[in-house]
Amino acid sequence: MKIYIGEVIKFASDPKSGITLPKDFRNPYDGFTIKKDRSVKHAFLTIEELDRWRNIKLPTPDIEKARDMFVFCTFTLVAFADLKNFNPNNIYESNGGLRYDGQRVKTGEKFHITIFRPVQEILKKYNGVPLMDEHVYNRYLKDIACLCNITKTITTHCARVTGACYMLAKGVPLKYIQDALGHKTIRQTAEYAKVVKYEVDKEFDRVNADL
Repeated sequence: MKIYIGEVIKFASDPKSGITLPKDFRNPYDGFTIKKDRSVKHAFLTIEELDRWRNIKLPTPDIEKARDMFVFCTFTLVAFADLKNFNPNNIYESNGGLRYDGQRVKTGEKFHITIFRPVQEILKKYNGVPLMDEHVYNRYLKDIACLCNITKTITTHCARVTGACYMLAKGVPLKYIQDALGHKTIRQTAEYAKVVKYEVDKEFDRVNADL
């Protein structure tokens, strides 16, 4: 309700809207917050789910843009706030690949990432970084999850967790993922290592198949 009332207030501020609100009107939900349960870990997409997510045909350009934003954040490991600050002009070539150095909005920590092919394709497709309002983006993510038959609650932050888990599953050392995430300590990054049990299971199943 806070988001939607905020949209109405913003819309009414335009004289062309035809809506007049009382001068002292304020959003009654301002200052209202819900304490987050830190014991609940963020969801993430497995490699198989990410493949489905990337390849599904979507009905509208807007929902497709939301999908591309999620993929962009997955393969850059950036948060939504950092996505808005991402400047493609700062991409440079080093050691035979494209790299990017940035600074996290939330913590001020610096990060260093490689610009993978999916990210390059998205930048070319939109002639820059695809963006939309965060609450609209979150709404589309739930629609895409439904279309992909994914029952997890997918939010903006899930892309960052998905990217970290993807890199772990592909064998990238934790310390390198820490640098890409812009985590101050490796303990923060180690939290992601706890959620890739499906890859552990696959490896033990492979051993079991040879017994």
